Amino acid sequence: MDLDKGAVSEQIKTTLTKVDYFKIIPEPAENNAMDLVQKGKNQLAIVLPENLSRDLHLKIQENVSGILAKFGVEEEIEEQTTMAKNKEIRLYFDPATQESFKSAVRNNIDKMIAQIESESIYKAFQEELGGDDSDVLFDTESFITFKEIIPNSSEKELIPNSTQHNIPAWTLFAIFFIILPLSINMV
Repeated sequence: MDLDKGAVSEQIKTTLTKVDYFKIIPEPAENNAMDLVQKGKNQLAIVLPENLSRDLHLKIQENVSGILAKFGVEEEIEEQTTMAKNKEIRLYFDPATQESFKSAVRNNIDKMIAQIESESIYKAFQEELGGDDSDVLFDTESFITFKEIIPNSSEKELIPNSTQHNIPAWTLFAIFFIILPLSINMV
């Protein structure tokens, strides 16, 4: 549910739509979204607070101005405007949802917000230092990337993972407990 309707919420929406696991369903009220999750119709509801984009921008501008004032690049502001109140993104999970899924969602949303914050900080510094859009002072592209490599060589013996190993083992264990009472009854 998007109460912000700003740049941050748009970026979160575009990132989530790129992933095939999520389908964005607009819900008019937070209570309705919470009820859908509790009834099991949806696995997850994300509620973005009001004025998230605006308050994030204000907080970043205040921090950048304070840093530049300490270094003498900008005059120190006599009147300190009130810092924007911390915002809380509420996540509603289906009670049957696994903890690993919850953790993955929380980490990915946190990563998205951190990326949005860092890009905003770079833009704010660029604006304060007098750079225009054509003159890029900072590279906001991620420096570290991840690539998953699965070694698949026919020369090596393939070792099964824990699930592949345990299914036949538990099956044999279950057969033993089926055969044992059956054989006792036959004797």
